[in-house]
Amino acid sequence: MDSVLSIRTFIRNFDFVDQTTLFLHDAETSVELENDVGNLYFQAHNFKEAKIHYQNSVALWPCSFANNNLGYIDQSEGNFQKAQSEYLKSVQCNGGYKDYGNLVLLLYRTQQYDLAESYTRTRYENFQKVRGYILSSA
Repeated sequence: MDSVLSIRTFIRNFDFVDQTTLFLHDAETSVELENDVGNLYFQAHNFKEAKIHYQNSVALWPCSFANNNLGYIDQSEGNFQKAQSEYLKSVQCNGGYKDYGNLVLLLYRTQQYDLAESYTRTRYENFQKVRGYILSSA
């Protein structure tokens, strides 16, 4: 058994050139890895490749964390309507603070103040028990 694992380790070493090539080798069937590869490209400022991998992640699982990432790229490209759609999917699927935060900031940026306030209140009501979350009202 040890010899089999040694051979597998030897073969696997050829998959690793850097973090990106290792992820790319395994990403084709993994929602998380597709998203992670997208994050690597995003951090390298290669938004075109990042977007492809985020889209692959969403294709594998429509409620992926990649929806939020796609929204961020769409927003940075000036496509606010598409960004809002992606953020809404992310809020409905995941509902985390980043999902709500990005959506609310975009809504304020596009002067949809009532909707931004509504999502802010929803976020607060859903997560008011989360430690350290403070909402101050004017």
